Amino acid sequence: MIVGHIRNLENEKYRFPESIKKALHFLKEQNLSKLNDGKYEIDGEKIFAMVSSYMSKERSECRAETHRKYIDVQFIAEGEELMGYCALNPVLEIEEDCAEERDAIFYKALIPESDIILSQGMYAVIYPHDVHRPCCFLEQPQRVKKIVIKVSIDTLEK
Repeated sequence: MIVGHIRNLENEKYRFPESIKKALHFLKEQNLSKLNDGKYEIDGEKIFAMVSSYMSKERSECRAETHRKYIDVQFIAEGEELMGYCALNPVLEIEEDCAEERDAIFYKALIPESDIILSQGMYAVIYPHDVHRPCCFLEQPQRVKKIVIKVSIDTLEK
């Protein structure tokens, strides 16, 4: 997982492949406050954005997950949230495998679990080996507007 802030994109973008740069530039170039909830194509099904507004939740209500087909670029447009994180490892127990239908594998627990706080303007690039628990609140529930850009693994340079 790589975490950054959109205002520093010009200094941080060197570390990303072109497809992830394209996703981050979408965030930089949009008037994010005017994007309604829904799906936005950037490059067909290879790169697309999903905008959602929600109330952050108690950690126990949020599921830990990974993805196989897509890299997530999760961006906080409004509010803040806590995200649990750990690297994929053999001690993690799968709770539900929805990889075929939803490109998601859910885990019973993150071992060990580290906390990452994402506030307005911050992004996290989440790879298939990054187990993450998004949407958690820090101290109390709050409204969050998040853009999750899905970048197909197939778009990465080999």
